[in-house]
Amino acid sequence: MTSLWQSHQMEELGISKAASKIRNWRKSGKLEIELADHYLAKIYSSGSVVQGHLSISPASDIYASSITMSLDGVTTILGLNNPHKESLAQNTFPVHFTLSTGLNGLYTRCRINNCHRQAFDPPPTIGGEWDRHDMSPGVVEVEYGINACIASTPSLDTGHSQDFTAKRAIQFIPRLSESPPLHVSLMNRRYKLQGTKSLRSNSFKRPFGIISATAMQPEPLHLQAYGTVITPSFIDVTLTFDPENDGITPPKLDSVSLSIRSNTWHQADPYQAFPDQIEKPSLKQPFITSIELTVDRPQVTWARHVNPGLEDKSSENSSVAFYSSTLQLPLSVSTRNKTFLPTFHSCLVSRTYDVSLRLGFKKGDLTIAAPLQIIADP
Repeated sequence: MTSLWQSHQMEELGISKAASKIRNWRKSGKLEIELADHYLAKIYSSGSVVQGHLSISPASDIYASSITMSLDGVTTILGLNNPHKESLAQNTFPVHFTLSTGLNGLYTRCRINNCHRQAFDPPPTIGGEWDRHDMSPGVVEVEYGINACIASTPSLDTGHSQDFTAKRAIQFIPRLSESPPLHVSLMNRRYKLQGTKSLRSNSFKRPFGIISATAMQPEPLHLQAYGTVITPSFIDVTLTFDPENDGITPPKLDSVSLSIRSNTWHQADPYQAFPDQIEKPSLKQPFITSIELTVDRPQVTWARHVNPGLEDKSSENSSVAFYSSTLQLPLSVSTRNKTFLPTFHSCLVSRTYDVSLRLGFKKGDLTIAAPLQIIADP
């Protein structure tokens, strides 16, 4: 636009009238993409058909050498190129694309060691025009949209040509199926499926017992109706209490806090492994958004078990029994204020989730961090 403004100044000096005509043609020419049944909050998914028309209304007849329409994401996944040699006074062209269910090997520039299927899934829209915040940082954006370009042939009068472009962004959430549960080792720095605490009446006395919590990776949360509804899930936790002596009863559960954390991973260079599964210390940390969940403090019912291997112990100060209990805590989230994207991994950007659980006892707390998948149902 700077060069056109300069040409306009030159025209005022009587130097370039042709440049002024080009400037006026650009200003009054109109190129629009109209999509059928489209609205701002509409979410497209894998297999969705995007159709409509491209409307061209130039101020005067132009000769177009080509008309190009493409559905673009991180890479151009579909394209349509129509050579066109006719004069365009006013015309419409059909727009019809079907959103892909996979990248089909388009990520050949990215090499992920021990690559799984997820590396070839198209990522969802990140940033953009979501009507509810998608819990991503402002520096990360994945955009999908219909792009159109008209390349005109040089005018016989002026010798100049113009390329006209139009763009219509769409919101996309791919349908991603469930992946196998993660193997979480004891060395994993992000996930922790087991917590143990020695309980003491005060810091100067011996522990009167050991309490432990072990969680299973919860079933995935299911995105339905194009990301507007989430089917709830549960996290199951097994509690055990080993008293130091017989006659000591399990402690009372005083408080429970439960949250889901959204982790957006991003870097300029392709990942060599899925970032949430790297066990080595790293300075690169995800952008985290924590969502507190409403959970009632459950009533813990303890079952007493006798360990046969300890019944013949000679020590009178050792317990031959332990206690256990099982908790099932609901994972229910609302999409009213947040856009939940499915769990995905791509070369430069990943989205993962985990469940953070804290169980508060009078003499100590237990914490659990379990991986959680959010999937978009096929």
